[in-house]
Amino acid sequence: KQTGTILIRGNISQLLKTSIGERVMLPDYGTNLERFVFEPLDETTADQIRDHVLEVLAAYAPEVDVVKFGVFEASKVNYRGLSGFVVKLGLKIRDTGQTTDLEVKIG
Repeated sequence: KQTGTILIRGNISQLLKTSIGERVMLPDYGTNLERFVFEPLDETTADQIRDHVLEVLAAYAPEVDVVKFGVFEASKVNYRGLSGFVVKLGLKIRDTGQTTDLEVKIG
Protein backbone atom coordinates (compact mmCIF):
# COMPACT_ATOMS: atom_id res chain seq x y z
CA LYS A 1 0.00 0.00 0.00
CA GLN A 2 1.31 3.42 -0.96
CA THR A 3 1.53 6.19 1.61
CA GLY A 4 2.76 9.75 1.99
CA THR A 5 4.35 11.55 -0.92
CA ILE A 6 4.04 8.61 -3.33
CA LEU A 7 0.29 8.34 -2.68
CA ILE A 8 -0.27 12.08 -3.08
CA ARG A 9 1.73 12.17 -6.34
CA GLY A 10 -0.30 9.24 -7.69
CA ASN A 11 -3.60 10.81 -6.67
CA ILE A 12 -2.75 14.12 -8.34
CA SER A 13 -1.52 12.42 -11.50
CA GLN A 14 -4.75 10.44 -11.69
CA LEU A 15 -6.81 13.58 -11.03
CA LEU A 16 -5.15 15.51 -13.85
CA LYS A 17 -5.47 12.62 -16.34
CA THR A 18 -9.16 11.97 -15.55
CA SER A 19 -11.74 13.76 -17.71
CA ILE A 20 -14.63 15.50 -16.00
CA GLY A 21 -17.63 13.15 -16.15
CA GLU A 22 -15.48 10.03 -16.45
CA ARG A 23 -16.13 8.91 -12.85
CA VAL A 24 -19.81 8.06 -12.45
CA MET A 25 -20.02 8.60 -8.69
CA LEU A 26 -17.91 11.80 -8.85
CA PRO A 27 -19.06 13.53 -12.05
CA ASP A 28 -17.17 16.79 -11.28
CA TYR A 29 -13.88 14.99 -10.50
CA GLY A 30 -11.10 15.49 -13.03
CA THR A 31 -10.06 18.07 -15.58
CA ASN A 32 -10.80 19.27 -19.08
CA LEU A 33 -7.11 19.37 -20.01
CA GLU A 34 -7.59 17.22 -23.14
CA ARG A 35 -9.36 20.17 -24.81
CA PHE A 36 -6.08 22.10 -24.80
CA VAL A 37 -4.23 19.44 -26.82
CA PHE A 38 -5.45 20.99 -30.07
CA GLU A 39 -4.67 24.57 -29.05
CA PRO A 40 -1.40 26.37 -29.78
CA LEU A 41 0.68 26.33 -26.61
CA ASP A 42 1.04 30.08 -26.29
CA GLU A 43 0.94 32.28 -23.19
CA THR A 44 -2.86 32.52 -23.20
CA THR A 45 -3.33 28.75 -23.39
CA ALA A 46 -0.66 28.16 -20.74
CA ASP A 47 -2.45 30.61 -18.42
CA GLN A 48 -5.78 28.84 -19.00
CA ILE A 49 -4.16 25.45 -18.26
CA ARG A 50 -2.55 26.85 -15.09
CA ASP A 51 -5.82 28.38 -13.86
CA HIS A 52 -7.73 25.14 -14.53
CA VAL A 53 -5.12 22.95 -12.80
CA LEU A 54 -4.94 25.24 -9.75
CA GLU A 55 -8.74 25.30 -9.46
CA VAL A 56 -8.98 21.51 -9.64
CA LEU A 57 -6.14 20.99 -7.14
CA ALA A 58 -7.76 23.43 -4.69
CA ALA A 59 -10.98 21.39 -4.85
CA TYR A 60 -9.59 17.84 -4.86
CA ALA A 61 -6.06 18.05 -3.42
CA PRO A 62 -6.23 20.56 -0.56
CA GLU A 63 -3.36 18.75 1.17
CA VAL A 64 -0.82 20.38 -1.18
CA ASP A 65 0.31 23.85 -2.15
CA VAL A 66 1.63 24.44 -5.65
CA VAL A 67 4.98 26.21 -5.34
CA LYS A 68 6.08 25.83 -8.99
CA PHE A 69 4.06 25.48 -12.17
CA GLY A 70 5.03 25.03 -15.79
CA VAL A 71 3.45 23.75 -18.96
CA PHE A 72 5.59 22.59 -21.87
CA GLU A 73 5.05 21.04 -25.26
CA ALA A 74 5.59 17.28 -25.15
CA SER A 75 8.53 16.08 -27.20
CA LYS A 76 7.04 12.77 -28.35
CA VAL A 77 4.03 12.17 -30.57
CA ASN A 78 1.47 9.71 -29.20
CA TYR A 79 -0.50 7.02 -31.04
CA ARG A 80 -3.10 9.59 -32.15
CA GLY A 81 -0.46 11.73 -33.87
CA LEU A 82 -0.58 14.41 -31.18
CA SER A 83 2.33 15.65 -29.16
CA GLY A 84 0.25 17.04 -26.29
CA PHE A 85 1.84 18.87 -23.40
CA VAL A 86 3.41 18.26 -20.01
CA VAL A 87 2.29 19.90 -16.78
CA LYS A 88 5.19 20.22 -14.34
CA LEU A 89 4.33 20.91 -10.72
CA GLY A 90 6.36 21.65 -7.64
CA LEU A 91 4.25 20.64 -4.65
CA LYS A 92 4.55 21.24 -0.92
CA ILE A 93 2.66 18.83 1.31
CA ARG A 94 0.97 20.87 4.04
CA ASP A 95 1.11 18.28 6.84
CA THR A 96 4.80 17.45 6.54
CA GLY A 97 6.31 20.40 4.71
CA GLN A 98 7.91 17.98 2.23
CA THR A 99 8.31 19.11 -1.36
CA THR A 100 8.10 17.01 -4.47
CA ASP A 101 8.04 17.51 -8.22
CA LEU A 102 5.51 15.91 -10.52
CA GLU A 103 5.24 15.77 -14.32
CA VAL A 104 1.97 14.75 -15.98
CA LYS A 105 1.72 14.28 -19.76
CA ILE A 106 -1.60 15.20 -21.32
CA GLY A 107 -2.53 14.06 -24.81
